[in-house]
Amino acid sequence: MATITIYQKNTATIEVTVTQDGEAFDLTGYTCTFNVKKNKTDETFILEKEGSVSSNVITFDLTADDTDIDNGSYVYEVLISKETPEFRRTVCQDVLVIKDSINN
Repeated sequence: MATITIYQKNTATIEVTVTQDGEAFDLTGYTCTFNVKKNKTDETFILEKEGSVSSNVITFDLTADDTDIDNGSYVYEVLISKETPEFRRTVCQDVLVIKDSINN
């Protein structure tokens, strides 16, 4: 993934395709989350959003409420996890930019 730019209080759909060794990674039974913090070292998430899964594609549907945060740069991470057997993997991590909208 790369930098994601969204206008404040706008909806957005983010799709992430997960592969391993060039092959589709079956996400059946996994929990997939889109986590956002102001700074990587912050303890609290500004946004935590669970995604829907179809095969190896995760879709995160952000609402206007989800993006109703101060404009600026944030760090995001997409995490897949499973309880049995225990599994956690960061799929990608980059920058989320929230821009001011003139329609607020």
